[in-house]
Amino acid sequence: MSERDDVFARGDRLLRKPLKYGGKSAVSEQVLRLRLRQKLRQWRNRALVGAMLVGGLTAGVKSCFENKDKNVAEQSVVAKRNMQNIAKIQAEIMTAIAYVEGFSDKPYFCGAKQTIGYGSTFYPNGEAVGKNDKAISCKLPVKYYKGAEFKKGREYVYHHLQKEVYPFIEKYVTRDLSKNELLGVVLFVYNVGGENFSGHKKNGKVCGKESAFLQALNKGDALEDCAVKMTGFRAMNGKRANGLLKRHWVAMALFCDKINAQDLLKLKATGFYDIKDLSFFYKKEAKTAADYWEPDFSAKKIKQFLREQAATGEEKGTKNILDDEVVAAIKKSASFDLAAVWHEREKQH
Repeated sequence: MSERDDVFARGDRLLRKPLKYGGKSAVSEQVLRLRLRQKLRQWRNRALVGAMLVGGLTAGVKSCFENKDKNVAEQSVVAKRNMQNIAKIQAEIMTAIAYVEGFSDKPYFCGAKQTIGYGSTFYPNGEAVGKNDKAISCKLPVKYYKGAEFKKGREYVYHHLQKEVYPFIEKYVTRDLSKNELLGVVLFVYNVGGENFSGHKKNGKVCGKESAFLQALNKGDALEDCAVKMTGFRAMNGKRANGLLKRHWVAMALFCDKINAQDLLKLKATGFYDIKDLSFFYKKEAKTAADYWEPDFSAKKIKQFLREQAATGEEKGTKNILDDEVVAAIKKSASFDLAAVWHEREKQH
């Protein structure tokens, strides 16, 4: 039997399906050849399609993982650069927080929580601030140098930033930010919280939507177009809080580099809250709940703000509620680790 006849003999065993003509079965060599060719074509086509699908799927999965790894690597580099820049502006961050929060040696009620120092609601050990807690100065072993309570309050702020603010910026901000942008972002997150900023809990679990501000930040929108999204957070207990809008104006001005930390040192701490008319800060109000307030950052307005808010005489300026190391660092444009300075001084005493 020839090789050709053997193929069709095997095809006959595999593919024999009698054709019925008038109740009789008839299978000719021609029919077997036709069936075999059809089956071979089907098998070949299926094999080709399968190979293409497997190859395409493999390439797609490989590409997906490569892109994911690439994105993760790029994000890691961006996060590292942003955190390095944040480390260089610790004194500026502390000055901005002192300016908008003021300082209280004793606990006081603010919003919905007891607060102490520069707006801290928790101590570094995780305990919430209580109404009857001792003043910061009373907790110190001895008031061995001027401004010790400011340094201790600064330690509270530092621990809060490390635990509740910086991790969200590091993880969810996906593009490089300038130092003034980072200063505005830190001040904003310190106010509204990392969960409201990112839409995630600290463990990464989704707890809401990304803030419009974060979305605009990562898209790279123009500075002022991005900054106005901060005003999306302007309600407290379901009602508009003018104090939040005033505070956001300061954060936006820092973010857009309209004012800087050296300017804040010369101003009355929390003095901007005393400005009653919101039109001083904004040239356009939001028409609906989904709209944003448009800030007035004209050169005339900025000069007026700095002139009218300047601390004079016995008024408590921002530099008067900060310890000497922060003020010196701002004036010298130096960078330093606030916590390291505090702990080193603590060891010496």
